[in-house]
Amino acid sequence: MADYARIYGISTWNHDQIKGHAEDYIRLGGDCYISESDYEFLEEILETCAMQGIFMVVDECFLDFVKDPEKHTLKGKLEKYPGLFILKAFTKRYAIPGVRLGYGFCSDREVLDRMEAVTQPWNVSTMAQQAGMAALKESEYVEAGRQIIFRESAWMKEKMRQVGLTVYPSEANYIFFYGSEDLFERCVAKGILIRDCSNYPGLKKGYYRVAVKLHEQNEKLIEVLEEVLS
Repeated sequence: MADYARIYGISTWNHDQIKGHAEDYIRLGGDCYISESDYEFLEEILETCAMQGIFMVVDECFLDFVKDPEKHTLKGKLEKYPGLFILKAFTKRYAIPGVRLGYGFCSDREVLDRMEAVTQPWNVSTMAQQAGMAALKESEYVEAGRQIIFRESAWMKEKMRQVGLTVYPSEANYIFFYGSEDLFERCVAKGILIRDCSNYPGLKKGYYRVAVKLHEQNEKLIEVLEEVLS
């Protein structure tokens, strides 16, 4: 996506250039960012893929955590672009990762037939099917969970910025940030395990990710961050 941004002439920045103003940017991958106002270029990428005969796969598994998911989904483009495949999953929205239940959208019948031809007929277990059917009835649970994440995420980001961490924009149920290179080790010493993202392509030591949990758990994380960064 970073390469597409450059192809379209969209201005990009690296971490050092935006440090202190990360909330105004979106990370494309590695050390490449674009401003919020340029995010519409995703549709331009889709159009370019169609013209070049490129099959485009979009992961929307975390889109349910966005405040207005229908505003950002590409489902409305499926009929126009048969070369678009959208991935969705029950694991994130309904908190059932061990069930391994997901699905996808595509308007190209040939693609779907070819997928079905090489897919095992028992690839979704009976347990997973029952869990999925039960989950679809839990609309109140889903909305309650979304509201908790919205509230806790905002609280955590503010607290993390107060201790000097660079927090990047995210509406998912996790927070991506930049801190000292030894922050992982400091937190482990206090009994807190954070995700070291230095093994992600394009990232380096100092990038981390933490999940947004219930308030009591989030408070514990913030307490440790305040302690080790003070």
